[in-house]
Amino acid sequence: MKTKLISSIAGNNQSIDQLINEWINHQTNIKVIDIKLQTDLGPTDSHTLKVMTSALILYKEKSKNKIDPTKLGWNGDTPEWINKVAPNYTVDALQKTMKNFIGYLNFNMVQYKIDWLKPQPQLGIGAQFDLMLLDQDNNVGAVLKSYWKDKKLIGQILPTKNEIGFNTVLNDVRDQVLKCLPDYTYQRIDWKG
Repeated sequence: MKTKLISSIAGNNQSIDQLINEWINHQTNIKVIDIKLQTDLGPTDSHTLKVMTSALILYKEKSKNKIDPTKLGWNGDTPEWINKVAPNYTVDALQKTMKNFIGYLNFNMVQYKIDWLKPQPQLGIGAQFDLMLLDQDNNVGAVLKSYWKDKKLIGQILPTKNEIGFNTVLNDVRDQVLKCLPDYTYQRIDWKG
């Protein structure tokens, strides 16, 4: 992340807004994160007050290695889903997408273990995950697996002493995952072990 400081003294030809917009319009490879404004009063030599407004622009430079969305057939939907079309969708990107879901698990004190599976672009497969829901003894009671190619989530309850409880937890977890991955479908399969 980078910063740019711009200042304007009242009475100048350009307001702080004009200076900010002018600077941003001349930058071709940035994404503005935030703009903080501050106004200060100070004395001048003629015993009057001057008003100085400063803007601190927080920005980051855009990556030059991004995939051209038009080559992926992107139709203008939410930009964060662009890379999901490509099998090189990284584990980091998937974890970022799932951040609210992980927060849900932690907030609700759900015991879990998650394995993030790396993409396999040579097979046309992007990042995936296996989520294991654990009982109080850290034994796996339910599993939720993501499948990249079919955009599918598969849920399965394993035979344990608390199958009914895991059924409820799995359904709640499924609903939360589908909020993060709305283009996925869900299928429940029975244990055949």
